[in-house]
Amino acid sequence: LAAARELHHRIDADNLYVAVWCEESQMDKVRAAVKDHDGQVWTDDSVELFVDADADPATYRHFVLNSIGTSTESLCTLAAEGTREGPLDDRAWDGPWQGAAGPCDGGWCAEFAIPLDTVGGRQQDIWSVNINRTRRVEAVSQYCCWSPTMGGYHVPGRFGRISMVPGDVEITSVQLPHPQWTRCEAVVRVANPGMVAEID
Repeated sequence: LAAARELHHRIDADNLYVAVWCEESQMDKVRAAVKDHDGQVWTDDSVELFVDADADPATYRHFVLNSIGTSTESLCTLAAEGTREGPLDDRAWDGPWQGAAGPCDGGWCAEFAIPLDTVGGRQQDIWSVNINRTRRVEAVSQYCCWSPTMGGYHVPGRFGRISMVPGDVEITSVQLPHPQWTRCEAVVRVANPGMVAEID
């Protein structure tokens, strides 16, 4: 089964950049029905990026691209503790960012360029992040998470944690050599001259 085979991440003084290669042998069956910004992009074959980079653990940002580059974004807020509601998804939020997607060797690729101000600035060294792919080529949709959520995608308590101490820290790539829909092992390459980065 295909998965999000390779992820690349970079951060500079102003932006977060993420690129995802989605391996796909049946490009003619990839669903790309949503063509309008802020439509229900996640109902297509899509990549979703979740970022909690500010000092408020109750909120996070959600960015989505389908295989033809249709995008949406939202500001999500956790429901009050003890309630049965899911996260509140403010799709009227229009934080600035750029996204692109299209066919590439062996599948399709999605690229995100997000200003740090859009995700709350660089207020803390530890970010909660998740990158998820939905594949709708088969009769039954398939879901893959960089950090498994054991359920739906909107589970910020199960997002992966990236700790970046001040300095020139860069995760150059994350590869999933033998992806499976029930279990994934990642190979992470980190460039960090003279400093330390911890990935949890």
